[in-house]
Amino acid sequence: MAESEKAETEPKVAVTDPRSERYPLLKFMLADYIKSLCEQHHLDLTLLKTKDERIAALQLIPGLEDVSVAKTSPTTTTDSNLRKLKGFRQLVSDDDIECYLATFERQCMHQTIPKTRWAGELEAYLTGRAQQAFSLLPEGQKQDFVAVREAILSAYRLTPEAYKDKFRTAQKLSSETFQQYAGRLHLYLRRWLNPSDQLLRDDEFQTIVGKLIVDQLIFSLNDESLRLKLLEQRWLKIEELTSFADNLMLARFSLRGRAPVGMRTNTASGRSGNNNAPAGQNYSRVNPPQMGQSAAEPRRGSGQPSPQQRLQHNLRSDMGTARATGQPQHPPWPRSSQAGQSVNSNDTATSGI
Repeated sequence: MAESEKAETEPKVAVTDPRSERYPLLKFMLADYIKSLCEQHHLDLTLLKTKDERIAALQLIPGLEDVSVAKTSPTTTTDSNLRKLKGFRQLVSDDDIECYLATFERQCMHQTIPKTRWAGELEAYLTGRAQQAFSLLPEGQKQDFVAVREAILSAYRLTPEAYKDKFRTAQKLSSETFQQYAGRLHLYLRRWLNPSDQLLRDDEFQTIVGKLIVDQLIFSLNDESLRLKLLEQRWLKIEELTSFADNLMLARFSLRGRAPVGMRTNTASGRSGNNNAPAGQNYSRVNPPQMGQSAAEPRRGSGQPSPQQRLQHNLRSDMGTARATGQPQHPPWPRSSQAGQSVNSNDTATSGI
């Protein structure tokens, strides 16, 4: 008798066949969500302590909200079928959470998914800190994508104050173009100000945002010459500034490594250095001709003096010897025949006298 009364007081947890489950998606839900469903339907959580027991109790409730619309066959219910967003993958630890959420928004808009479903779609892809931040939200905010996004960014310490510091201390990376750098600054400024959709459509607001980005981009550059070059003009649009800066850097890179014009070699004409030199002559070595050497005569090595140099050397030696001995200084070269005849005749006349 006591055993029968004890059996009547214990909750009846039905173990159903998976093929006859009303809500096969319940087993993929978080434990907090299952707990909230049990509280909404006034189930005794002191008796239903495990997640499996609570799911089995929820399977007995007809017309269960939130999960009844997602009823599918258990034979086709898989982890991939729960993710209806095409071209998107699960969050991993190496992902940048800002880029990840921005990509998710673009994919949802591209696939025309209603914004009311964004939070539910995102839940299936979250892991780690992002999943924990989502599970800690109240049930009323779990369907609000803006609240979910702010909670995830706060978990990664990406608050408006953090974005303000990022905007003011940003530096251009060597691996990114000026267009990419301007886009990064725009993202920081937008996350910092957090403007409404109506303000984003305002042309005057967009003009102010563009001026702020132009000012921050120019004064954050470490290249002083480039910074002064960009300050010479008045930029009305950020697109004009980034296009000019990217083209300027491309021109600098293309000119880097080229030799000066005077050092280029023209192999076709046989010239090098001086482009005005005649073909076949090389004036790359500017060496003036030595004393007694004509410009047309090729220069000899240091150990091979020219005939003119030898003659001048012999002349200086003979003249020095004559002065030392007191002999008349005659030139070392032979006299002409006429000069020799005149001199001989004079000598003969003198001797006759």
